[in-house]
Amino acid sequence: MTCCHACGETARPIADIAFRDFDGSLFSRSGVIRHCRACGLGVVDTGLSDAEIARHYADDCIYAEMTGVGVGGNTPEDLFRYERYDEFLAPDLGEIIGRAGLVDVGCSRGGMLRHLRTRHPRLPLLGVDLDETSLRTLREAGVSAKGGSALDLPLADASQSMLSYLHVFEHILDTDAVLKEASRVLADDGLLFVEVPDAPDYGAGEARVGTMFWLAMKEHVYHFTEASLAAILARNGFAVQRAMRSHMPMRAGKAYPSLMVIARKTQSPIALDPAGAPHDALPDHIGAETRAFDEQAEAVRAFAGRHERLAFWGISLEFLNLWARLGAELTQRQPVRLFDRNRGKHDLTVDGLPIRPAAPPQGSEGLVVCAYMAGDPIAAEAERLGWPSEDILVLA
Repeated sequence: MTCCHACGETARPIADIAFRDFDGSLFSRSGVIRHCRACGLGVVDTGLSDAEIARHYADDCIYAEMTGVGVGGNTPEDLFRYERYDEFLAPDLGEIIGRAGLVDVGCSRGGMLRHLRTRHPRLPLLGVDLDETSLRTLREAGVSAKGGSALDLPLADASQSMLSYLHVFEHILDTDAVLKEASRVLADDGLLFVEVPDAPDYGAGEARVGTMFWLAMKEHVYHFTEASLAAILARNGFAVQRAMRSHMPMRAGKAYPSLMVIARKTQSPIALDPAGAPHDALPDHIGAETRAFDEQAEAVRAFAGRHERLAFWGISLEFLNLWARLGAELTQRQPVRLFDRNRGKHDLTVDGLPIRPAAPPQGSEGLVVCAYMAGDPIAAEAERLGWPSEDILVLA
């Protein structure tokens, strides 16, 4: 029996999962998803340690060239999100402006900090991240930044008034160690601002980005509910003051399901009663997405069977999830090319296949467009390159 990391009840295996990543990545591995019906927490167990994951973020990741949730960019969707953060923080801004301000842990390029600096010039701000490139760009923008991790903050004991962890907790197995370190650097009544993906809404409306999207995020080791996040915080001496569940905009009319909480440090752990209705949203979502994935894989097989060659455009999680299932089969059957717009990926390979800028078709070649939130624009660009529409399959 495995005990739930959040509430201590039983966590049972509900699905096997296989991840594929760029060659040389530690994330190319298989694992199991365990789920607790008492609080709803989902745990992805692939055998990785926090130390290994931290080395990935420090040395291997390409977030400096990427856009999307959690990388601190300045797209219209990012700016909308920062406005929502500002509104959510509003009741506490007066308190933290008069004290040590806010430290954003795992700040990446620091988009939220740049926004808050403009809106609240008196608010002390600091970004902490493992990636030196991100920290350098943040300093160049006039925001203080230090190297460090959620498990080892470069801050003195009891020195801070608020720490923010935006899309951090779902990446770290030992959240108890994260919260122990947070408790060390926070003043006795200090605050936490935490945001994680809201697992019960993975399949709700515009938050269903595409087949297996939220489950294929190889870096996510937890799938949180409000109850499970509150339980982890309470066990470590943080009382939730308020919470908000909402959908934040992404590209192409899609959204990510957001769970935000503000929690205050207390003097001792807090006992929460996990009693209540069972949390079955995650296993239900996994079941639905598994069926959709089976259909997607069959559609790609049939499409490949009509062509002598095959190309994939959009070498990100959608492609990698599909490749984990079909890659060996397809490469044995026909030549395969990989395309992506992101120049940061052009030095990478997947099973030895190089990633290149898009090119015209070669003979009887089919093109699979994998980017859920850019499928139509990529298909249009492919047609301009000479790909016939009947030779383009757009995944959804």
